[in-house]
Amino acid sequence: MNHYEILAIASGRFADTEINGVIGKIEELLKKYECALHYTQNLERRKLAYPIKHQAYGTYVFAEFDCSVSKMSALDRELRLTPELLRHMIVKRDTVGVPRPLFKDVIIEERRAPRRQQKEKTLEQALETVEKETAAARSSAVVSQTDVAGAADKSKKTPRDTGSVQDKIVAPLSDESNNEKKQTEKIAKIDEDLEKELDKKLEEILREGV
Repeated sequence: MNHYEILAIASGRFADTEINGVIGKIEELLKKYECALHYTQNLERRKLAYPIKHQAYGTYVFAEFDCSVSKMSALDRELRLTPELLRHMIVKRDTVGVPRPLFKDVIIEERRAPRRQQKEKTLEQALETVEKETAAARSSAVVSQTDVAGAADKSKKTPRDTGSVQDKIVAPLSDESNNEKKQTEKIAKIDEDLEKELDKKLEEILREGV
């Protein structure tokens, strides 16, 4: 016995609930000619590339089976005389395949692929931008904190011989501690704001759907 697959187009006059009856008839014919059926699959109703027997729509049915070469001609002839079928094609195969994806799933995937790639690219760019902004903000805050510390050290070394000079010193030890605390809080606030901005951008991208 050889391995074959058949693709048949059932008449578009049949409703979705009636297609199982057409598939059952195909299975009965295969059984009649002592074929070993592997599986049948309803590939759903779709518009035909051109009208067949004055019908613009048909339901595609796919099946794989093993059958004797001597019985294939009779099977093919009886399928052609089956009124429920508009067309059919039998092809010899070497091995058993897997069920085909539904037409609608293939079309949806083809339409979504470019959009998904664009979304992924936009997400990567957003993450890269946020990371650069975070690094720049932290660097700026550290430089600012270093400048304050340097000014405080300088004020310590300034002579305090007179009360007028002492009054001009604006960075005593307590002020230095307060400035360092403020800079630390500033860095933490920058990190928090950037994280919120990143979450907002990610939420906007994911809301549109990948």
